[in-house]
Amino acid sequence: MLAVGTLRIIQVVNSSIRITTRTGGSTQTSTLAAMMGNPAGSSGSVFDPRVQYDHFANRFVVLALKTNSARTDSWYLVSVSKTATPTTAPSSWFTYHIRSDFDGSTNTSNWADYAPIGFDNTYFYITSNQFNSAGAFQYGKIRRYAKAPFYSGGTVSGIEWIKMPGVNNTIQPAVTFGVPGDEWLVSVPFGVGNTLQVFRITGNNLFRFTVPVGSTALPNLARQKGTSNLIHSGDNRLLNAVFSNNRLYAGHTVGTSSFPCASRFLGINTSNINAPTRTLDRVVGNSTFDLYYPAVATNPAGSASSNLAVVANFSSATRFAGITYTQMTPTGTIQPLAMLKEGENSYFKTYSGTRNRWGDYNGICRDPTNSNRFWFNAMYARTSANTWGTWVGSTTLTAATAPAGVQATYDTDSGQLLLTGGDRANHVDVSKDESGVKVTGKHGTRINGRHSVTLVTADKIALSVNLGGGNDQLTITGLQLSGMDALLGEGNDKVFLVLSSVDVLRVDGGDGIDVVSNVSSNVAESHLDSVP
Repeated sequence: MLAVGTLRIIQVVNSSIRITTRTGGSTQTSTLAAMMGNPAGSSGSVFDPRVQYDHFANRFVVLALKTNSARTDSWYLVSVSKTATPTTAPSSWFTYHIRSDFDGSTNTSNWADYAPIGFDNTYFYITSNQFNSAGAFQYGKIRRYAKAPFYSGGTVSGIEWIKMPGVNNTIQPAVTFGVPGDEWLVSVPFGVGNTLQVFRITGNNLFRFTVPVGSTALPNLARQKGTSNLIHSGDNRLLNAVFSNNRLYAGHTVGTSSFPCASRFLGINTSNINAPTRTLDRVVGNSTFDLYYPAVATNPAGSASSNLAVVANFSSATRFAGITYTQMTPTGTIQPLAMLKEGENSYFKTYSGTRNRWGDYNGICRDPTNSNRFWFNAMYARTSANTWGTWVGSTTLTAATAPAGVQATYDTDSGQLLLTGGDRANHVDVSKDESGVKVTGKHGTRINGRHSVTLVTADKIALSVNLGGGNDQLTITGLQLSGMDALLGEGNDKVFLVLSSVDVLRVDGGDGIDVVSNVSSNVAESHLDSVP
């Protein structure tokens, strides 16, 4: 991961930390053990490090993990910088060794793994997956600590929530912008599922909500050039989360019938703190390449019209494992992928295990001096075979604007037609045409800036619709659809299926009074949410 402050950039990988200026100069590199110390009784390497820049305090915070040799004792190692310009010297940091195997005052002998850290203006939030000494998952844990004692070198204490029913995967705490008065966290079920578990912490109370989403199935292993050895693309856990202005965003790796190893981006509207709703659910992938370990951030304030920056690993049968990035609108319209760093050779390294392990997460953060600039780093395969390195880059997003009218795009590889619209009343007709599909705007709605567009498509396609807010109307006439997934958003919306066939129909009506009407059409399987 990396964190970018007003004067410094900090990167962490397993066991090591590097601090540079924002132009890459004055490099200092150290082991995390040398900087953070080793708890008495611990052994082995410091692992799973995270770093964040706390924009509220203009300080850095590093979190890492440590266990004893039997993995019956474990610790959170937390270092907070004393200034905005720390060095790798221990004297630049206040460091704390906090037992992570204790639940309250009870020593459980369950060790902590995969521990992200989030924060708001007042608290740090640390979550972890707890395992017994045999390596079996036990439960997830959330700890909350007041930030002020950490930054003054004082005594720290926290409260925790454990053993939440139905939670069997990593809980991601958000990096929060603004002062909403709540902290939001999010998790997906391990393996196949179609829900998000969304958590809100207000005061000392934890509230949990279930939000329907598309399938969260595990991804396939990732292909790479020059070898039949596949790269382990991880599981389906959420890899980071960011919150601002009533929007919670997260990303993870997922497998679909069309995209075996893809990146998925999710957005949640928390305006109603007691009933959060999905606003973004976009899978980015392709049948010919793999996209894994995504991270996401938002500019400038996470509002309904703010763009997203994303970074992920990229590889295929004809490309080595490298790093790609792009930007996306809140409704899922995405720009073409750009390469930050091409992979240079094939990679195969199992570390005496059975998996060709890759980095378990990548880093992305907003520049504190320019809210439209984002920094990221990730792993790539280096020239020497079976060797990884990291690469840092930045990009500036275009100004945050809502899409004008409706955008219609068709992916020939996946056979998916995507319709996305902004927060206005969109009226769209989609019908069969000699070349494929014709998309027409009614009552002032523009399609790709025109009255209508005709797209060359297969006879049978998948349709994905996100029309944003407003009182929208969508009419589908004479189409054969393998699937239709419609996210209607806020407003009183209407969907008409006329002389069409749909294998699987999924509609999320969102807020408002919505209607889905089937006129002489055949729908084999139907899933309606927030629709009477």
